[in-house]
Amino acid sequence: MEMGVLMKKIFIIQNVPHENLGVLENSFLSQGFTLRYFNPQELIRYNDSAFNYDALIMMGGPMSVYDTTEFPHLIKAAQVIRMAYTAGKPVLGICLGAQMIAKAFEAKVVKNTEKEIGWYPLNLTPAGETDAVFSSFSKTETVFQWHGDTFNLPHGAVLLASSPLCQNQAFRLGKNIYGLQFHVEVSAAMVAEWLDENGNKEELSCLPQIDSKNILSNIPTYIGRLNFLCQALAKSFEKMI
Repeated sequence: MEMGVLMKKIFIIQNVPHENLGVLENSFLSQGFTLRYFNPQELIRYNDSAFNYDALIMMGGPMSVYDTTEFPHLIKAAQVIRMAYTAGKPVLGICLGAQMIAKAFEAKVVKNTEKEIGWYPLNLTPAGETDAVFSSFSKTETVFQWHGDTFNLPHGAVLLASSPLCQNQAFRLGKNIYGLQFHVEVSAAMVAEWLDENGNKEELSCLPQIDSKNILSNIPTYIGRLNFLCQALAKSFEKMI
């Protein structure tokens, strides 16, 4: 491992405690990256005039990108995304993070026609099949989802993946900005934790069509493949840093 890699730092926006890097974290740490998590309060206090990290990752969260009165850190999140873009640094957004990338580049974020919570098929587009970050994905995979919003693609973005219930599942903007609506990062323990989180249980109680027991029972079926894809995606993203 080159010494230069050991010095590289990743800026991570963590909107809620239970949504962290998950499986991605071990990959980044094993390659010597320094990880700096910013919770909402820390993000608001971040006032650097330029982006001084080597990459930016924004995680998911239960809020909407437009809930800026209740969650003012989202205003700063959009600013940091644009700062990273201006600095030419790689950016990865997952779920809310992908929606924030879209909003930061003036694309609309709206309610999806149906909530996706659980295991769903993901279909690569022709562009996705040739994209280096998705090189380990088959044309159709089963991934984990937990979202009610969706986004329009930012101007110039390339659609990489879709699902039957949500067209815009992954995109690339420029050469090194990626938005993923689905959760590639979850471990088996994270899925179980999310299903047991109070706010999530309240949400699920209003969605009789979503069977949390079925989600839990399907973890052994799908989690191994998803974790492999996560590690492969991490390695591809690391090459851009």
